Amino acid sequence: MSGRPLVTICILAYNQEKFIREAIEGALNQTYEPLEIVISDDCSTDQTYEIISEVASGYTGKKSIILNRNKKNLGIGAQINKTMDISHGELIIANAGDDISLSHRVEKIVDGWIERGRKSFSIYSSMTVIDEKGNELGRWAWPPTQDMSSVTRMIESNKWRIHGCTHAWHR
Repeated sequence: MSGRPLVTICILAYNQEKFIREAIEGALNQTYEPLEIVISDDCSTDQTYEIISEVASGYTGKKSIILNRNKKNLGIGAQINKTMDISHGELIIANAGDDISLSHRVEKIVDGWIERGRKSFSIYSSMTVIDEKGNELGRWAWPPTQDMSSVTRMIESNKWRIHGCTHAWHR
């Protein structure tokens, strides 16, 4: 593992008590090391932060966990900026409080980034869309099947977008 970059998963939560436990467990179950997990609650009005605290306090593994609870709701942009300020990873991997990551997510992203010379600034991947019961609804993958030969065609197709739950970026 020596020489592997520190990576941060930022779990950004707001009123996601129904899914936050699974989102955190998905981060804790990552096969990649060294991994830092920043869990940021944007002043939820439900039990999201209590669940975050419970799961984090019960964790005894090697991964570093940083908890943040905003005193007022900042919104997504400011919440991302706050997590950037308190995180340390060379790569940042976005994860909303209702996103459940497969255990190899971070490892696959980092391996691909390293294989390509660590040159990418923004990285994204495919995703499986599930419903509230975990039933698979479909898959989104790059590249889309439409002609994406120009920016105009990408915009017109409404298919070319980076989904937050698949996004990673270099600090």
